[in-house]
Amino acid sequence: MQLRFFYIIEGNENVLLETVRKSGFSYYHVVKVSSRIVHSIFMCFCYNM
Repeated sequence: MQLRFFYIIEGNENVLLETVRKSGFSYYHVVKVSSRIVHSIFMCFCYNM
């Protein structure tokens, strides 16, 4: 599950489109928001180091 977030953060459109097709738009939206939050936390963590 963790790897899928990193693929989306990296902008892997094939994985993203496949996720949309399998699970529908609402799941895509949740993943998109979640990945943005994870990315923000990761950036804050790096900045504080």
